[in-house]
Amino acid sequence: MIVVSSPNLDNYDGWATQVRAERIIMNCPDEMDVKAMCAWMKRDETKKKQAECWKMVEERMEKVGPLPQHIFRAEDFKARFGAVENALEAINSRYADSRFILPGRGLWYSKDPSEKLVRIVRIRGEVGLERFRNAPICYFLGSRSANILAKAMSEKGFLLLVLGSRKTISSACTDRFCLHALILDGFVSAMAEELKELRPPAHDIQDTVMKANPVAHPTEICEIPGVEGINEKQI
Repeated sequence: MIVVSSPNLDNYDGWATQVRAERIIMNCPDEMDVKAMCAWMKRDETKKKQAECWKMVEERMEKVGPLPQHIFRAEDFKARFGAVENALEAINSRYADSRFILPGRGLWYSKDPSEKLVRIVRIRGEVGLERFRNAPICYFLGSRSANILAKAMSEKGFLLLVLGSRKTISSACTDRFCLHALILDGFVSAMAEELKELRPPAHDIQDTVMKANPVAHPTEICEIPGVEGINEKQI
């Protein structure tokens, strides 16, 4: 017998103990999985219809992640998008430093609003055991949640998050959170004090910005839109 369940232990913990079931952790669907589903659903349509369907699904996927149950129907997408916005609004100092699910952690609170912002990443532990970690469900939500967390968390908590994100499989996650750490005064000051430059032999090399003016660091994260997000008037 195969039982499919979310990571909420209340759903199957008792049953698994009774029948000595083996737990198998599966990765969340990715873009290629969704694209294959979209192609299968529109297999009898024209190429134009197939392309239109994929474009619509891709746009929704960028906002809520590659979750088939939330991106194919307009009503499902609207409901999920609303839940995601509520989850982002729920990020505050009380949740951020204690219960909020952070990338790189192996925790999962099924009733916590942050469950809407992360996905399961399957990893192999010691002696072949399977474990899971959390990672941002998509770049859009990862960027937004990181920006809010940088303001809501204590500096210590956020820097621990930056270091902890290295444990996730997605290397882009580390780069994204390290970028957000640069808006913290304590982090930038510590880097400036310990900065050791490997200067070339030329004599006219200027000091780095970090060395010359460490207080002039960014205080806000602003995402640069892709080429497709720039209209002709902005060019």
